[in-house]
Amino acid sequence: MARTRDKTEAMLDLLAEFDGDFNDFEPVDDDDLDLEALLGRQVPDGHFRAIGMHGSGSTIALWRPELGMAWSEAPAVWLDSEGEPMAPIARSAAELLALLTMYTGTIYDAIKAAQRSRGAGWKKRTAQAIAETAEEHEDHAAYVEAIAALGVEPVTDAYAMIKAALAAFGTVDAWAARFDEA
Repeated sequence: MARTRDKTEAMLDLLAEFDGDFNDFEPVDDDDLDLEALLGRQVPDGHFRAIGMHGSGSTIALWRPELGMAWSEAPAVWLDSEGEPMAPIARSAAELLALLTMYTGTIYDAIKAAQRSRGAGWKKRTAQAIAETAEEHEDHAAYVEAIAALGVEPVTDAYAMIKAALAAFGTVDAWAARFDEA
């Protein structure tokens, strides 16, 4: 188990090391996460670990639906600054690294498509998004090489990855509703 945790930490360290120079992802300090503002309700501490942000202020975090879950098993979630979507985007840190080979705006679009079950054309769109990101960010190739050293390849179908995460974990809103006062 420690080996998996160490690999997850190495993956998260990699994101901080590249500091958003490989796409538009902006690493953040976990202390910056204002859960109550993002979720519109209070939830107990320890369920989320902020990783980064989209330029709009939406947060990407690891999420432990149950506190006993190891961070190495936690899915990555999108916590939208405007309230929707609040959804898993990757079943693990490794999948998140793969997804971040393209712009976060495209990830947002894939979330919306997955929520509506509109997956047509996403393999092609994913490839195009990765190519555009690589073209506009000189450190993109170094990022892809670094994740490959960790055993991670770029995502081939963002829609399918996010759809699988949604199926495995459900939405953050549905989970958080259990903390609402009766």
